[in-house]
Amino acid sequence: MTHTKDTSTDTQTARVFGWKGYLGLGVIAALTFAGNLITSAPAGWVAQQTGLIEQLPPGVTVQGMNGSLFSGTAAVTVENHPAHLNWQAQWPTFGQITSGALPVNWQVETVESALSGDLTATLTGAVNANAKGTLHIPEFAHLIERHGGAMIEGDVRVTRAQLSWDGQRLTEARAMAYWPGGNVQYPAGNPTLTTELPPLELTAGPDGNALRLTITESGNTAPLAQADLAANGMAELQVYGRLLTLADQPGFEHQPSTPVMQVSHPLFTYAGGR
Repeated sequence: MTHTKDTSTDTQTARVFGWKGYLGLGVIAALTFAGNLITSAPAGWVAQQTGLIEQLPPGVTVQGMNGSLFSGTAAVTVENHPAHLNWQAQWPTFGQITSGALPVNWQVETVESALSGDLTATLTGAVNANAKGTLHIPEFAHLIERHGGAMIEGDVRVTRAQLSWDGQRLTEARAMAYWPGGNVQYPAGNPTLTTELPPLELTAGPDGNALRLTITESGNTAPLAQADLAANGMAELQVYGRLLTLADQPGFEHQPSTPVMQVSHPLFTYAGGR
């Protein structure tokens, strides 16, 4: 028996799959073109169009941006301290594409300090960032002196830092840092005193509507000092008796957990704070 093949069905199927195939290729081509267009857009132009420069935290300014949204550099000033920023965008996931988010690897360097990490930024100005690195504290002596702080020698190693910025204000901040110990200079009236402290650890995390920074002796959870930074820029500092005992100041041996010094000091003025 001779079988005759129905070519009309094959032709119709080919037409259907051919139409869908061309449509799929067109969508892929359009998405690829749009992705290339976005990632190759000049970084300065994107920052200007999205208002990103105007949404930076207080005390942070950008003098110039080079390169594209995908890869570039910028000259940054933080509290009048110059730094160099470079970034390299990564391919986003499907979820990040649909939400308008772009993952980026970044690095900030000054003359003697460096931080690096990754972040996810959106076109609305929201940023979620992670960081680690090393801060050479004497490099920032002018900032510490301006706010009446204590000067420590050497480097602080930032082992973990997480920040979230919603485009208007800081919404989340956590950090861990380590200092190996050494000489400390601190104001005590007119003179400046010097003492030696053991290794210290700093942790930061939310506490109500404030960001709480806690300093402890390495390996000990009892606080030596705590600072609460409110969204309006006001800092509330408490120093405990055990810190003064470590600093060889007599008379505080029997009140290690008692706040012996409390200071309120504005770190910055921020109209967006609450």
